[in-house]
Amino acid sequence: MGRTSKRFSILSHFSIGPEANIQESKTQEVVKVTGQFLPFKQEAVLESHMTLQKAVPKECIHARLLLLSPFPHEAPPFAKSVAWLSSGTGSVNVEVYRLSGAENHFFRLYVVACSSGVSLKLPPLFRGVISIVGYRDAETKDRMRCAPTFYKRVRQGLIRFEGRPTEDDDEIYIHAVGKIDLQLMDEDSGRPEWTGMGRLRRIILRKI
Repeated sequence: MGRTSKRFSILSHFSIGPEANIQESKTQEVVKVTGQFLPFKQEAVLESHMTLQKAVPKECIHARLLLLSPFPHEAPPFAKSVAWLSSGTGSVNVEVYRLSGAENHFFRLYVVACSSGVSLKLPPLFRGVISIVGYRDAETKDRMRCAPTFYKRVRQGLIRFEGRPTEDDDEIYIHAVGKIDLQLMDEDSGRPEWTGMGRLRRIILRKI
């Protein structure tokens, strides 16, 4: 876990990149963040490139992240889209959507809740590695709650806790003091509704 802790400290130096369309609104101490990610070729971005970063001192974060499919002329491999979300005293709630056609668009997500809990809702066919600070401690495992569908993919070997991720894995890194809730979305839940989406994004979604 030493390498993961180092990543958390390094990330504080990055800023929001141009690929993420971010909208925020504060309601009852909740910061809402919306990020839409287009896949980029691996040679087009730096290894340390940040796509989205948001840190707040005390508000809760509710983030909705959308992984878009590539343009027709683009082919994998793609660089992993990256998001980092952190709250000093509030909880962090993240929903990740992967649209049809974006199966090769992988992501790396860092979630930090310094004094509270984390809730993640992941795509139905999510596969990859989840690294949790203190995962091997009994106290940390007692704070974890996983939905039955999530555990099913763990038993199938499609979701792994800790370990070395491959290029075809999603990656999630969690640091939380409170409860950790892990769920998979229902395959029939449909596409999310997005407000304030730019004209280019609307065109992309209509063609998917």
